[in-house]
Amino acid sequence: MLLLLCFSLRLKNLLAHSSIVRPHYFFHRKSAWPKLWQSGRTPVEALKIQKVIEVTSPFKKASISCLDPKWFEEVMYSVLNVLHLLKVPHHLSLDILNDLMFSPSQGVEAIDNPTLFTRESFVNAPCIQLLSNNSPFPWFDLASVSIRDTPLTKFFLIHPRLQQHLSFIYRMSLLRKKQLSEYSDCCGR
Repeated sequence: MLLLLCFSLRLKNLLAHSSIVRPHYFFHRKSAWPKLWQSGRTPVEALKIQKVIEVTSPFKKASISCLDPKWFEEVMYSVLNVLHLLKVPHHLSLDILNDLMFSPSQGVEAIDNPTLFTRESFVNAPCIQLLSNNSPFPWFDLASVSIRDTPLTKFFLIHPRLQQHLSFIYRMSLLRKKQLSEYSDCCGR
């Protein structure tokens, strides 16, 4: 963790930017990962294989290899940063995130009675008091999000069903990309 903290802070200082998102993969020593990875395969190539997608899925307890759940936090906060730049009011930002995560889309069914994101999911009480009806969420330092607990960290911990759903979305989005890329040669492309 200390190495990750130093790396993130050095990268933040080097690039003079706080919006740095990178997935953090953890590998168990006694796993079948080397067989799955196969020498010479790039991460992009590996993430087109269903078995690799399954074992790298965040929040999935049975994974032999795991994408750190902090990555989901970084992605969610980066979406809020984009909405901040567009000056989208925070209540509409929540609607967008909830629609994105919980609405049915392209063959993925919506979760029944989901625990929706609220302001408290992303910011603490003092920050909530500063938000007016039309103000966007504040700008989030993604380098800090990657190394510290956030309100979203707690939100994920107390909602295991949400963790399962996000893991499902991760797997389905990568599998869908794989299926779409199989048809990239059709229709004269």
